[in-house]
Amino acid sequence: MGGHRLVLALGLALTCTVAGLAQPVSGPAASPALLPAPKAGAPASFAFATSPLQNPAPLVAGGKAVLAALRKGGYIVYFRHGKTRYDQIGLEQDNIAKGRWLSYDCSTQRNLSDEGRAALKAAGIQFRKARIPLDKSYASHFCRTKDTAAYFVDNAEVLPWLTGGVGVAEPDAYRVEKVSKLLSTRPATGKNSLVFAHGMTLRNLTGFAIEEGHAVVLDPDNLKVVVARIAPDEWAAVAVAQ
Repeated sequence: MGGHRLVLALGLALTCTVAGLAQPVSGPAASPALLPAPKAGAPASFAFATSPLQNPAPLVAGGKAVLAALRKGGYIVYFRHGKTRYDQIGLEQDNIAKGRWLSYDCSTQRNLSDEGRAALKAAGIQFRKARIPLDKSYASHFCRTKDTAAYFVDNAEVLPWLTGGVGVAEPDAYRVEKVSKLLSTRPATGKNSLVFAHGMTLRNLTGFAIEEGHAVVLDPDNLKVVVARIAPDEWAAVAVAQ
């Protein structure tokens, strides 16, 4: 009899516990700005890149919040080129070393992979559907960045100094100063500017990591703040948030 009462008591306690867990949590939703600090291996989706480099928590996360910020305008959206063909790294490095690299000849460079092009095509369609107000768009002179830009906008202005070394006459210090000035230039009121370039270009200036095909939204007034991060497949969530 005592055993029966014990089992019954345990059963009631378990039922109450489960019922308590099922209750909705009341109170205001947590602010995106109060997201926890990134952890090793954290997913990149609307959050942090997987690199151990500086990856501060973005101020906003999720399609609705990202769209609201970009519709308000005043930001720089920095895209790293899409996924590339790693089997062409040696080819490009060899052509650079021997002076055979040409900005207009994609056969001398590392280019987008088929996977990268497919992801960018899908992302570009969703980006255009979102009808984000745009000011100016820029791309470095590598084929992979120009090709990436073409999926999102028409006729991005090509700026060779958006990358270093190859085909760039300016010293590194002067080039970094120009990139800094570009990213610190506020777009026209209510609009955003787009920059299509490289991971190293962003890293050298801000210390932020960015994966191939991903975008990071920057505040021109404070380049140490990450407003948002968007993976290629997350532009769909931005587009449907209208």
